[in-house]
Amino acid sequence: MERSPCHGSKSSNCCRRTQTRRFKFLRGNGRRSSPGRIRKPGFEEVTLTPCSGHRGRDIIAVKRGLGRICVIDQVKAYNPNHRVMADEVRALMGVLHGDSASKGFLTTTSDFAPRLRQDPLITPFMSARLELINGSMLLGRLQNLAGLTSSST
Repeated sequence: MERSPCHGSKSSNCCRRTQTRRFKFLRGNGRRSSPGRIRKPGFEEVTLTPCSGHRGRDIIAVKRGLGRICVIDQVKAYNPNHRVMADEVRALMGVLHGDSASKGFLTTTSDFAPRLRQDPLITPFMSARLELINGSMLLGRLQNLAGLTSSST
């Protein structure tokens, strides 16, 4: 088991408080802010689904033009120690296939299981059809949307 860099030091309580504050902020703002992240590139329809009964779709965005592009975002508000597992990502891949969606995002307030990005059933879909966004990436994107940073993420 990997130890936190703060583990055993006087600052470990501070580290835990910072993680807790980040989790509470992201849990409260992550799902609500995701439609803004999608609207910015010009999607005509952005639907924020109800909290339950959405069958794996938290946000559905559609862009029409030469054809139809449908993007699905599944948001998991997990505590910092709860990792998103490969089965959860594979379930989103099933939703992508079933809905004939162009791309799917799995956004979490925590992180992904350590070897998930090397899973042979997931890696062929990475970048082109599937994007995984962990808590750190989400926080950076939210700050960028709010104009708090000048770097693009």
